[in-house]
Order: sequence, then structure tokens, then C-alpha cells
Amino acid sequence: MRCDGNGEADLEPTDEQLAKVAGTGDRDAFTLLIKRYEAAIIALIRASISDPNAVDDIFQETVWQMWKGIGALREPGKLKFWLYQIARNRCRDYGRRLGRDVSIPSLHLEQLVNRFGPRAPVGRGKLDDIDDALAELPAVERDVVIAHYFRGQSVRVVSEKIGVPIGTVKRRLHVARRRMRDILDRGGRIE
Repeated sequence: MRCDGNGEADLEPTDEQLAKVAGTGDRDAFTLLIKRYEAAIIALIRASISDPNAVDDIFQETVWQMWKGIGALREPGKLKFWLYQIARNRCRDYGRRLGRDVSIPSLHLEQLVNRFGPRAPVGRGKLDDIDDALAELPAVERDVVIAHYFRGQSVRVVSEKIGVPIGTVKRRLHVARRRMRDILDRGGRIE
């Protein structure tokens, strides 16, 4: 919520409202949507590919594909899922160009919130909430989470790659799990 110059509250437009306006070619509405989801989309791309140099290129391809397709979006209320699907598809295309399979195993997202497995069956909405929570983590924590949980690297390997002691990696993982639980609890999203 924003306040105008008179101190009156002005509600932020919803994703659906912005998607409808952006679909008419409004660049400002489209820019607002990108700003809302930039961190989450970049986190998804980083989690999907191993080449950090390709992240920006894939993000730009994703944004371009969104811009080309937003006018044809049939269900603006499902914008978030649509955006993530475009990013996933661009990651898969990148993998195909290199002759590799690229995907994000959702089980890792579930386990990230509760290291002993999900507390309840996790549906598409909860996975999106987890994606959002991951995007809110500080970069140093998000990077070790992605390396350990998404890429399956051991704590020792992560430690060697980023040049910090094993204990530091373990602490960052512990803090990241706690932060994600707090983020999800704050939104009332965990049962």
C-alpha cells in the first residue's frame, strides 16, 4: 500500500490488473511486473543451470518472451505460474543447446522448508510460495541452498567452491532453512 500526498492510502495494483494493462502494450505496467518477480525468476534460473554467466542471458530471454506473450495471456489471474513456466522453458532450451537436461526437482523445494521432508502434500501454490521465499534469502544463503539442495553438492564441495569453512556452509544452510520457515509462516503459508 502506498500513500499519496494527502496521506490517503492507495492500493497497489494486483498482478492480474497489471497483466491486463501490460497486455495492451503498457510498458510501465510490464516493468512493475518484472520488478515484482525479478528476484524469484533469477533464483529459479540460478537453481536450474550451473553456468552463472548464462543467468543474465536466460533472464533477458525470459523477459522478452513474457513481453511477446503477455497480450495473449488468457488467464491473467495465473500470471505468476505463467512467468515461472516461461523461465523454466528458457532454462530447458538452454540445456538443450548444450545437450543437457535441465529441470528443477520440486521435491528439493519441499525439503528445503523442512529438512525431514514436507509437512503436508505440497501443491503448485505452495511451491510458488517456496520459490518466493527462496528469492527473499540473502544471496550468500541462497547460493549455498541452491548448490546443496538443487545441485546436490555436498557441504564439503560447497565449502571448497566458495572458499569458506565447512562450519560456515552448515550455518548458512541452517539459517536459510530457518529464514524460509519464518518467511512462509509470516505469510501464513505453512500448516
